[in-house]
Amino acid sequence: MLKTKKVNKYTNYAVKAKGGYKYPKLKTTGDDSFLFALFGGVRNAGKSNASLVLLETEADTMLTGNAKVFFVSPTVDAKVRTFQEKYPDNFEVYEELTRENMDIVLSEMKARYDDWIETKDAIDIYQKWLKDIPLNPMEEEILAIYNYFEDFDFDDFTFAHPPINTVIIDDSMSSPMLSSPQSRDGKWFLKFACKHRHYPHGCHLIFLSQHIKMISRPLRVNCNTIILFPFRDVSIYEDIFKEYSNLFKNKLENFIGVMNECERRDDHSFAFIYYDKKRFVRINFNEECQFETENLIEDKTIEHHE
Repeated sequence: MLKTKKVNKYTNYAVKAKGGYKYPKLKTTGDDSFLFALFGGVRNAGKSNASLVLLETEADTMLTGNAKVFFVSPTVDAKVRTFQEKYPDNFEVYEELTRENMDIVLSEMKARYDDWIETKDAIDIYQKWLKDIPLNPMEEEILAIYNYFEDFDFDDFTFAHPPINTVIIDDSMSSPMLSSPQSRDGKWFLKFACKHRHYPHGCHLIFLSQHIKMISRPLRVNCNTIILFPFRDVSIYEDIFKEYSNLFKNKLENFIGVMNECERRDDHSFAFIYYDKKRFVRINFNEECQFETENLIEDKTIEHHE
């Protein structure tokens, strides 16, 4: 058992900052962090289905209002097309992972983010005007451009945060953006991925893959979410376990036990591993796993008998 002793009065604490946005907590994680997720499994394991279930579970923040999903896949199936029809303003499909397509996606994200900031700043000026606070000529001009918000739908505007985006990349592991971090495209994509939750993106980032090992390690170690379906190759389990071993009490058999249970059910169950401000291991989205710790009292009893 570890023992500690205070040696001074200095402690770590959260530094206060102005201007931060208040993003909603996700139902699936109970956390307000953006997802950086990897869904891994063999063909027909249920990866795309699980990603769509996630979207629909989080529809109030991912598929409504000014939120938008960009689904990138060369193998778009009927379920994805159904979502495209069901959410025409919030769900867009690209059929290939290319720099050209990603430039379009990122440009749209930036335009929407900038438009939100501009509108929010104008609303702040409008609220000053309502309180009879004197405005400078530039502020007067801005209100005139917005027609003093005469026809503006304030109920439809999200005041707490900029638009939330979600990028889902499916079946694209052959792209150097994902598999070759030292390539030109790989470096470009990694820069975006590392900034995914910041301006000008505000973006959940989700990868769906049959070949987890093909995803570059710099991308994989940045993940806070792993959705893992059963694999035949046990070495995949060993690689993932090394990166999240403390959630399994540092015991590989605990990890293997979860995966064996998912396989035993034979119903597209998966392990849900989350490591951010909240940390947990679940089977599917709703069954939290608990692992036994070593019984130190029993160890002492054995030592006494010896």
